[in-house]
Amino acid sequence: MRYFLRRWYEYDQHINELSDFDKQCVIQLYVRLSYLTEDERQLLAEQFHKPVDQIPTDQAQAKVKGIDFKAYIRIRSELFRRLRTYRQKPFNRDKVYKDLKGLIS
Repeated sequence: MRYFLRRWYEYDQHINELSDFDKQCVIQLYVRLSYLTEDERQLLAEQFHKPVDQIPTDQAQAKVKGIDFKAYIRIRSELFRRLRTYRQKPFNRDKVYKDLKGLIS
């Protein structure tokens, strides 16, 4: 999951140039993200929705959030665990498809 999150920004910025395989990865990423709360998605976006060379370490992100490193790792690990579950359809289908349509236009 970390691989796809690290490419999240790149996917969004270059969606019209992606291979068919990468487009399917984007769709699956957004479907899985739809099962998280807004706050959970925001926590991941703050760390991963940036150019790869600007993605902070877990330790740096914990410091920014003002929480203990181990606590941050527990939270992030739980989110990763939940994202690993394959989903056939988004939790909020209309919102996910609207978000994806906005990226493609």
